[in-house]
Amino acid sequence: MLEAWTLLVYPWRANWSRNNSMTTQRERRARKMEEPKGHDFGVKVRSIVLGSMDFTGNLSKAQINGVAYGYMHEPSLRTTVPVLTLLGSNPEPLHDAFEEFATWNKQSDGDAVELTLVFLRSGGYLVGISPEAERLLQRTMHFDTTYENITAMPTWVKPIESVGPETIKFRSYKNRLVSPFLLGAAWYNGASDSLRSDRLPKINPIGRPLLKFEASVFDEVDVQPGTIADAVMKVGGERTAGTAENINPSKCKPPRSSPSKVAGIRRVSLRRDFPVTLDRIERSQAMQDLKAQVLAKGVEEWQFEQALCNMVLSREITAGHLHFETIRAENFENETAKVLAARYEIADGQELDLPPCSAAQVLKQVTLDAQFLLREFGDKASSDTLQDVMRRMKKMNLLARKGRSQ
Repeated sequence: MLEAWTLLVYPWRANWSRNNSMTTQRERRARKMEEPKGHDFGVKVRSIVLGSMDFTGNLSKAQINGVAYGYMHEPSLRTTVPVLTLLGSNPEPLHDAFEEFATWNKQSDGDAVELTLVFLRSGGYLVGISPEAERLLQRTMHFDTTYENITAMPTWVKPIESVGPETIKFRSYKNRLVSPFLLGAAWYNGASDSLRSDRLPKINPIGRPLLKFEASVFDEVDVQPGTIADAVMKVGGERTAGTAENINPSKCKPPRSSPSKVAGIRRVSLRRDFPVTLDRIERSQAMQDLKAQVLAKGVEEWQFEQALCNMVLSREITAGHLHFETIRAENFENETAKVLAARYEIADGQELDLPPCSAAQVLKQVTLDAQFLLREFGDKASSDTLQDVMRRMKKMNLLARKGRSQ
């Protein structure tokens, strides 16, 4: 089962006109492909990681009408721990939902399932279940640091009308520093109101409960906007048992980066992806002479280093071109991100892998990189001159970070 899909989000640059002939379109695409391009390592390609929605549908179909609290021996801990059990009258989809949870558990741990309880001022409480964000990223994106990830997590919510003594005990138990518990499922025969009668129906456990250590417990008055508890409140307020399935990835927009954040990401990215290249720049007298010529034009040292790293990267993925000319504009960011995700450098005693390049070529890359960053910050003005882009960069405080990228 594919647990999640990733949508790469970047400004789409398309040239289309109903009046253009196919020949004109091909010519435009060819010109676009041959244009030199810049890149700033402080700007990551954005990816939306969307967790599986199957469990929400299955939990809804399971007709869960109650939550049971009890205790069970946990062999791995050699002790008895509380168990919270979802009670449904339709066993097959309930089984399927917990089979999916078991898959998440194998790939990370039981806390891959986020359990949220929100106690309402009006009485009763909400039970929310969703993928846990950090573990979702670990399972789907692994240890990739190339992308700026946004998680979109479907959430299932069930309102419970009353708060019994066992619920209060469980809430108090979760106030402990370490409070393991089990999350399980069971099915029963009977009408939905049979759980409220004095004579309870037979309860049939489904599978092995998940061992968890984490659960989020809130009072309604303490819920903060933008949190998972806030999502549970919104979904729980819409219907009797809700699922937040209507996720529109196009509306999942990250906050605009600040200049200081971009500078910080750039320093980390260059040090991580080009450690040997940066060291060779420092050790090469030819590179130091070239740097002196470039910095004399008012360029910052980090711009010089980034430009050379971009030229090294361009040579690697374009068969020798220095300014990414052969990569189509609409594919550029995704292509470079994929390469960087798999790229590594080896200190083998060799010189910098660049042909003799002039200060003019480096300044050209600096200008392209600056134009890229200005567009990211909403500056649409068109200019090909280094002096103009440097002036605009300074005005927007994009030159604040000086010195080597470390």
